Amino acid sequence: MNYKAFGNLFCLIYFIFINEALSQESRPTRPKKSIIFVIHEDGPYDYFDGNVRKSAAHSTLKKAKHIAENFKNGEVFIFRQKPIEKNCFCISKKSQTAYYYSDGQLVSKKRYYRDEHGADLEIELDFYMLNSDTVINPSNDHIHVLYFFGAPLPEITLAGYSLSMGQVVFGVEEYYRGLNKFTLAIQKKFNAIIQASSYGGTPGMVSKSLDVSDYYIASPGPLSSVSYDIEKLMLLDKRSSVDLPNMLKSFVDSSFSLLKDKSVEEVSISLYDSGTLSPILENLNPSYDSLLTKFNSRTYAQRVYIDCSDHEFFLAQNQDSETKPFYSEEIQEGVYTKFRQAFRGWGLQKSKNSGWVCPILPKQ
Repeated sequence: MNYKAFGNLFCLIYFIFINEALSQESRPTRPKKSIIFVIHEDGPYDYFDGNVRKSAAHSTLKKAKHIAENFKNGEVFIFRQKPIEKNCFCISKKSQTAYYYSDGQLVSKKRYYRDEHGADLEIELDFYMLNSDTVINPSNDHIHVLYFFGAPLPEITLAGYSLSMGQVVFGVEEYYRGLNKFTLAIQKKFNAIIQASSYGGTPGMVSKSLDVSDYYIASPGPLSSVSYDIEKLMLLDKRSSVDLPNMLKSFVDSSFSLLKDKSVEEVSISLYDSGTLSPILENLNPSYDSLLTKFNSRTYAQRVYIDCSDHEFFLAQNQDSETKPFYSEEIQEGVYTKFRQAFRGWGLQKSKNSGWVCPILPKQ
């Protein structure tokens, strides 16, 4: 045996191993990103593009997959909540699909029975926990963005959010209970939550969102089924760090440009900052909760909204103030809003938007 040659080979392997280990330690860890899409398809999301009938949910899914396949510096989860389907024996089929992409590659895909799981994002959390690197190696530097597409979330107990699951209650309590479980899994708040649903700018929705995220994007008024410019989320796909506040403002700007060219309704989209608004909302929450107690399932189901600043409930509480509530400098400092009044329909008379919307009791 040539012991000298063996010794030289051993030394070479040793030095290669040590050099690689040292280079790994000295090499800065590039920040990773996670985008989580929850796409609710169990509702009336069709719209007309000219004379062509289209599904906004299918369009959102297609764009989410395009992002996932081209997102090279992070992971993308897509949760597709389809209507429940049954076979000829009235047995449910697997009608929810979960996708996991890592650095642009589809790593895992699984189908689930929607009606055998809780309504508080239980399926989504289980799949996320099974696949995400951030559960094993949590880091404050990791950016987490959640994008939810669906109908307006009820703020009082109201069944029927999913058309094929008419008796199942799903609203803000179930939704945010699920999001809280996600934050426990990643051991931090979401960096941003983007809510693609109408009337997402209520004080209650904003408050609950900022409890679990640093930034929140929503439409205070009605949201056209065209939805937001989600392909702008590709701005997250950088090897370097991301200036998130400016990126989210860019997302708001491009989404507003898209919506105002596609809709004759009011177009509004707002970015809410947790650092500025959370202390203010702590004082505002009791008043808003008091307003919600005036509604029952019948009156709330009417879905009649108005700018919170013009709401008689808050005007009565601020009779001595020269500034309209929700237009104060203190509140507006934490809200970035783009607005265009309606050409017809809801909000036709509005000339400005505070970024906050509240339900009103329908006229008897």
